[in-house]
Amino acid sequence: MAKVILKTVQILVMLSLVFASGCKKDKETFNQLPTCKIVNPSEGEQFNFDENVLVNIVAEDRDGRIEKVQLYVDDVGYSEKNSFPYNFTINARELVVGKHTLKVVVKDDKGKNAEDTVCIIIKQGGNGTNQPPICNITNPQNNEQFSVDKNITVTVVAEDSDGDITRVQLYVDNVAHSLKTEFPYNFIIGAGELLIGTHTLKAVAIDNQGAEAESTVSIIIGQGGTASAPVITMPSTIVFDVQNPYDFGFDVAVNSADEDLTSIKVYIQYNEYDYPILSVTDFGTTPKEWNKSFTLANFPMITEVGTILWIEAKTATTESSNNASIEIINIPPEDTPLSEAVPFYLGHHNSGYPESNMGITWTVNIDVNTAKFTTVSYSNDFVMLPNEVEYNNITTVEDLTEAFDAGSKTNSFTAKSDAYFQPLYLIVRDGEIFRLIKMTALTFMPEANKASFMEKH
Repeated sequence: MAKVILKTVQILVMLSLVFASGCKKDKETFNQLPTCKIVNPSEGEQFNFDENVLVNIVAEDRDGRIEKVQLYVDDVGYSEKNSFPYNFTINARELVVGKHTLKVVVKDDKGKNAEDTVCIIIKQGGNGTNQPPICNITNPQNNEQFSVDKNITVTVVAEDSDGDITRVQLYVDNVAHSLKTEFPYNFIIGAGELLIGTHTLKAVAIDNQGAEAESTVSIIIGQGGTASAPVITMPSTIVFDVQNPYDFGFDVAVNSADEDLTSIKVYIQYNEYDYPILSVTDFGTTPKEWNKSFTLANFPMITEVGTILWIEAKTATTESSNNASIEIINIPPEDTPLSEAVPFYLGHHNSGYPESNMGITWTVNIDVNTAKFTTVSYSNDFVMLPNEVEYNNITTVEDLTEAFDAGSKTNSFTAKSDAYFQPLYLIVRDGEIFRLIKMTALTFMPEANKASFMEKH
């Protein structure tokens, strides 16, 4: 009987050990995950760049203990805590203006993790100053041309450094057209919605605090299908009389049968260079026609044999061009020196001779079409500029005096006459007076006992 009792006790002990081992294994296998919550700051909360950001975390583990709480800013480890309270401080100056993600990862004593995230916004201005958004129309380009039968895609880039863009409104000729409340901010203006002519597109971006920014471009709508190009009427040859330069003149007429004119450009071409004379984009109440009478005052230089006048005319969908050769006549013979050394005069294109006596006199002929000039009393100084780039760089009185002081002073220069003339760029000093001069033509006139420059200031 004792043996039976002993056997029974042994069995019960073994069973209790088995059950105890099974319970322990179940307890280890079914470890509960920890919990964590970022209670401060709240989602989308905004901070000035000069504020501190306080981050408060609640972390618990029901069947163990919290080993570690780690804080990440934009997925980069920032700080960690190993004991309660789990609070962190971020200096906002460490963060750039814009949105940032805060993430907290909690790890318990058995290696299990939990996490929570919030987004915050760092603002540029102190004292709660909201920065306005940025808005740009990137398509179409300003003055881009479209046919009336084509759709127009409008692309707007809108950003806000210290918040969010809540909406972008598109206006056509100051009338609301369509609205977008989320990226991408693309709009479609349907074919036929706009009349032929010029229209203004305006995009207005508004941020989450009501600040606005806008961008505008102009577009040109032309006739759909095939439109006829403008017709340019002008002489095929234009005569420039060296002995009577102010008689120079001619007329140009441009007419467009289908579409409004959008631009006209006039320039002269010589020595493989194009020199702009005139550009027109406003045609007032007669958008299909343009008439112009040109005189010598419209041209900075006509000195080279073989100079060509070009005119280009454009509408929304077409363009045309025409040209004329400029014939130079009455070029003085090669042996026409001045009869004696006398002052010559600087004259403007639109006035006539004489304009003003600069105290400059002819000295001697270098060759049959080159003369040397000096100052009468040697009281005047010249500085010769090397090229037109240096001439154009002088825009202020300070630039002028600085260039004169830095240049090499001279009291003489040479120049070729008429068709052989090359532009000269001078700074002339007469006492305390400085003049910046571009000499664009030289005519020897022995019968008047002088030589004259046409000059442009």
